[in-house]
Amino acid sequence: MKKVLNSALTNSIYYGTVKELPNGNYVSTGNKEDITDDCIGAVFQWFVNEIKKDKAQTFEITYPSSEYKLIMTKKENK
Repeated sequence: MKKVLNSALTNSIYYGTVKELPNGNYVSTGNKEDITDDCIGAVFQWFVNEIKKDKAQTFEITYPSSEYKLIMTKKENK
Protein backbone atom coordinates (compact mmCIF):
# COMPACT_ATOMS: atom_id res chain seq x y z
CA MET A 1 0.00 0.00 0.00
CA LYS A 2 1.22 3.55 -0.75
CA LYS A 3 1.10 6.06 2.08
CA VAL A 4 2.39 9.46 3.20
CA LEU A 5 4.26 9.15 6.50
CA ASN A 6 6.32 11.32 8.82
CA SER A 7 9.63 9.91 10.05
CA ALA A 8 10.01 10.18 13.82
CA LEU A 9 13.80 10.03 13.37
CA THR A 10 14.34 12.68 10.70
CA ASN A 11 11.03 14.60 10.88
CA SER A 12 10.86 14.28 7.08
CA ILE A 13 7.65 13.47 5.20
CA TYR A 14 7.90 10.47 2.88
CA TYR A 15 5.69 8.85 0.25
CA GLY A 16 6.25 5.19 -0.41
CA THR A 17 5.15 1.60 -0.08
CA VAL A 18 4.41 0.48 3.47
CA LYS A 19 3.18 -2.54 5.38
CA GLU A 20 0.81 -2.17 8.31
CA LEU A 21 2.06 -3.77 11.51
CA PRO A 22 -0.20 -5.56 14.04
CA ASN A 23 0.10 -2.57 16.41
CA GLY A 24 -1.33 -0.20 13.76
CA ASN A 25 1.99 1.42 12.86
CA TYR A 26 3.55 1.21 9.41
CA VAL A 27 6.98 0.14 8.18
CA SER A 28 8.47 1.16 4.84
CA THR A 29 8.92 -1.85 2.57
CA GLY A 30 10.49 -0.30 -0.50
CA ASN A 31 11.67 2.91 -2.03
CA LYS A 32 10.37 6.07 -0.45
CA GLU A 33 10.51 9.64 -1.67
CA ASP A 34 11.13 12.65 0.58
CA ILE A 35 8.23 15.01 -0.15
CA THR A 36 8.64 17.31 2.87
CA ASP A 37 9.04 20.56 0.92
CA ASP A 38 6.18 19.71 -1.45
CA CYS A 39 3.85 18.85 1.45
CA ILE A 40 4.66 21.99 3.42
CA GLY A 41 4.22 24.10 0.28
CA ALA A 42 0.86 22.50 -0.51
CA VAL A 43 -0.45 22.97 3.04
CA PHE A 44 0.80 26.57 3.08
CA GLN A 45 -1.06 27.29 -0.18
CA TRP A 46 -4.16 25.54 1.17
CA PHE A 47 -4.11 27.88 4.20
CA VAL A 48 -3.71 30.94 1.94
CA ASN A 49 -6.68 29.83 -0.19
CA GLU A 50 -8.84 29.33 2.93
CA ILE A 51 -7.95 32.81 4.21
CA LYS A 52 -8.79 34.33 0.82
CA LYS A 53 -12.05 32.35 0.56
CA ASP A 54 -13.21 33.49 4.01
CA LYS A 55 -11.79 37.02 3.54
CA ALA A 56 -10.22 36.57 6.97
CA GLN A 57 -6.94 37.63 8.50
CA THR A 58 -6.46 34.34 10.34
CA PHE A 59 -7.35 30.71 9.71
CA GLU A 60 -6.85 27.79 12.07
CA ILE A 61 -7.40 24.04 12.06
CA THR A 62 -7.03 21.25 14.57
CA TYR A 63 -6.41 17.60 13.87
CA PRO A 64 -8.73 15.11 15.55
CA SER A 65 -7.37 13.87 18.87
CA SER A 66 -4.47 16.35 18.80
CA GLU A 67 -3.74 18.85 21.54
CA TYR A 68 -2.27 21.26 18.94
CA LYS A 69 -3.70 23.60 16.33
CA LEU A 70 -2.24 25.18 13.20
CA ILE A 71 -2.79 28.89 12.73
CA MET A 72 -1.95 31.06 9.73
CA THR A 73 -2.20 34.83 9.99
CA LYS A 74 -1.94 37.24 7.10
CA LYS A 75 1.07 39.53 7.36
CA GLU A 76 0.46 43.20 7.87
CA ASN A 77 1.50 45.40 4.95
CA LYS A 78 4.06 47.94 6.07
